[in-house]
Amino acid sequence: WARDGGDGAIPIEVLKGVVDQELCGKLDALGFSSVDEILWTYMHPDSAGLVGFLQYWQGMEKILERIGCKRSRLSSAKQHAVEGFHFLRTCILEMSANGVSQNRSVFQVRELRYFIERTIGVAGREGEAYWRSKADSLPADDVCVTGEEVASALLAWLEELVHDGPGEPGEG
Repeated sequence: WARDGGDGAIPIEVLKGVVDQELCGKLDALGFSSVDEILWTYMHPDSAGLVGFLQYWQGMEKILERIGCKRSRLSSAKQHAVEGFHFLRTCILEMSANGVSQNRSVFQVRELRYFIERTIGVAGREGEAYWRSKADSLPADDVCVTGEEVASALLAWLEELVHDGPGEPGEG
């Protein structure tokens, strides 16, 4: 379980500088008149103008889907695990108060464990072992963690899954 923060939250203006040129050419396809509109609509920055990893990931997926560029080269088992990530990410984002900075959102591990159990159902048989191992790695149910810690853990788990090599998740 990640406890060091560093989920990659960045100011919306920095993000704009990175994606501006690419998104400028997609304004019509996305139905917006400016890159700012796209970013505020899809990235959902907090009240301080920061975009956390979970918001960025969800926003970029929606943008890529909208312009027809979303692709995956993962094995079936890893893709099922990623579908679980999508579900869990949505649960975490919905549990967080809208516009509240990630480091001010607090969750009990018991809540996260509940959603990981539900994630197993979404991920199916092929993703079950992966998500059971993640549930087993959580601290005690009564421990509280920040939204930033949750996002950092999900980022680390996702990187581990993607960089694990071919085959089953955790088989690297």
